[in-house]
Amino acid sequence: MNKETLSILCADLSGSERLYEKLSPSEAAHAIGRCEKRIVQTLEGFHGRLARCSDSRVLAYFSDTDDALHSAVEIQRRVAALPPLSGVALEIRVGVCVGHASNEMRFFENKVGNAAVSLSGFAEPGQVLLSVPKRTQGFEWNGVAARSRPEVSLSSGKRKLGVFEIDWRGLGGAYMKVAPANDEATRLFIHFNGTTCELNTGHPLLSIGRLNSCGLLLHRDCCSRVHAKIERRGDTYVLIDQSTNGTFVLPEGGTEHALRKHEIVLSGRGKISFGKPFSVEKEDADNAEWAHYVIAGAAAPSRF
Repeated sequence: MNKETLSILCADLSGSERLYEKLSPSEAAHAIGRCEKRIVQTLEGFHGRLARCSDSRVLAYFSDTDDALHSAVEIQRRVAALPPLSGVALEIRVGVCVGHASNEMRFFENKVGNAAVSLSGFAEPGQVLLSVPKRTQGFEWNGVAARSRPEVSLSSGKRKLGVFEIDWRGLGGAYMKVAPANDEATRLFIHFNGTTCELNTGHPLLSIGRLNSCGLLLHRDCCSRVHAKIERRGDTYVLIDQSTNGTFVLPEGGTEHALRKHEIVLSGRGKISFGKPFSVEKEDADNAEWAHYVIAGAAAPSRF
């Protein structure tokens, strides 16, 4: 699938009103809050630029079509995996518009006339709808299981949009594979305590913790016996925290992400701290213990 200049995703929580009918205000707020947190983590993990449209909707802008589509699918999977609260499960409506040029951004900056907002409104709870401009060029359907929805009329400016429903439940695997992966460009190198580990298609999983069986062995008491793992999903690498005290990720040039029983897609290069945030590690630099990661080509990078 070719990379597009602009893709827009809208995640709609407007169906959450029913929670307040069945749950106490605090229980409903807790359920909505944990759902929103997973949505935001997913969008940020796939490099989406967030802009809240309203109390019930979150918008994100992407420069990469694949990132937008992966986000849409992963949002539904992560929300569907949440256990019901007092027997009530929260479902999300997702609309994602792809195939647009950067100069069309003006059509997606406001609620009124925003095709992504309208598309999420057409979606049923737990559904992902996709729109593509008619007569668009360069958009390929490799790996995307979708069903045409000709009854849905949608436009952006003067452009008519075709609408499709993504079968995110039937995609199989952790992520849909929308293009052949370039393995040389998607190797993950982890450098820790003088040792470098490599993840690739042949070695897609790294266990991390104080157990001797872990691929990356930790030693400090603040780390859990089974602390975290990194796994390859499609052509991405996902860090999953399984610990008591958390895992902390600091991308190069970015801000720190605190993970507690959550996950994040790794990109570029950065550092990972186990059990303590980086602010604490800096105060105790002599005993600091963190790993450096780099996503690079076939050879290990010259620096970490």
